[in-house]
Amino acid sequence: MSEFRKDIGKTGGIWEGSYRRMRPDGSLIEEFASRQVSRAAGDTWHEQITYRWADGRSKTMDFVAKLRADGVHEYDEDSLLRGRTYLTGAGQVIFPYSWHDKPGVNVLEVQHYIRADKRTRVWQRFDDENLTELMIIQERRVADAPEPA
Repeated sequence: MSEFRKDIGKTGGIWEGSYRRMRPDGSLIEEFASRQVSRAAGDTWHEQITYRWADGRSKTMDFVAKLRADGVHEYDEDSLLRGRTYLTGAGQVIFPYSWHDKPGVNVLEVQHYIRADKRTRVWQRFDDENLTELMIIQERRVADAPEPA
């Protein structure tokens, strides 16, 4: 097993990539770019994601989780969502979560770390138990995690 896989969930970084949001039939809803900056500060995980559309729009979201020693992230009241990551030990992370402000919306995210600098993520969004969207994300790690402020 690659050494980086042992550090999944514990090592942050700057990731840049692309999102493709689709309907369950595979038809495209939208595409946009992203930049994620993530880091650990003690037993807290910080993540800031900026989404950028080709028309100039952008949106930034901040997420905070409790970081366990084994790399598991536990999101609760201090974040925009509630959920917990499950590490497979083979370069994958399973992350079921729900949004605090969107009752009935649940997401299952699967992350696959191909290399230390390359990953994919797939989200399945469910509205009231019906699959309504898929998100396909491809990202590259472009820099190390920033130092805590």
